[in-house]
Amino acid sequence: MIPDKIYLCGFMGAGKSSIGRALAKRIRHRFVDLDQVIVKRVGKSVQDIFDQEGKEAFRTFERKALSDVMRRRGAIVVALGGGSLQNQRIVKRVKKAGTLVFVDLPATELAERLGRSRTKRPLLYNSKGEKLRGDDLLRKIEWLLRRRQHLYEQAHVRLKPGVSPDASAELLEKSLASLAL
Repeated sequence: MIPDKIYLCGFMGAGKSSIGRALAKRIRHRFVDLDQVIVKRVGKSVQDIFDQEGKEAFRTFERKALSDVMRRRGAIVVALGGGSLQNQRIVKRVKKAGTLVFVDLPATELAERLGRSRTKRPLLYNSKGEKLRGDDLLRKIEWLLRRRQHLYEQAHVRLKPGVSPDASAELLEKSLASLAL
C-alpha cells in the first residue's frame, strides 16, 4: 500500500521536484514543492531571500513552511529543499509524519546537472557573486554533501534515479508499495 505522506529529500538538482511531480500524478496524490511554498509566502525568489535576508532567514521560512505542509490532510508528495533536513530533530519529525525518500545522485552527476542549470542556486556562488564551475563547483557540492549525507541517509527509502522522472517515479512507486513501515 502506498503511504499517504511522502517526503523527497536529497541534494539540489537531484530531481526531487520532477520525480515528485511524476510520482504524485502516478499515485493520485497532491504535489507540493516546499521551495515554491516559501516563494509564494514571502513574495520573493529563493535567490532574493538569500541575497536580501540571508541564509538563516531562509531556513526559518523553510522550517515554518515544512511544519505547515506536514499538518496538511490527505495524500501528498512533498519535494523538500536540498537543505530542509537541517538537523536530527527535523529528520525525526518528517519520518514520523510520513515516508522519507532520499533521491541519491553522486556528486559528479550533481555537478554536471547544476553546471548546466539556469536556476540560480544561492549556495553555488562565490563571494563575488559568480556561479561556481568545474572543480570549484564539484568541491562545493562534495563539501555540502558531507555535511548533509548523514541526515539524508536516514530516509526510509533510497532512490537511485532512473533515466527520466517518469522512470524514477515508477521505480519509487514499486519501492513504496512493498514498504512495510
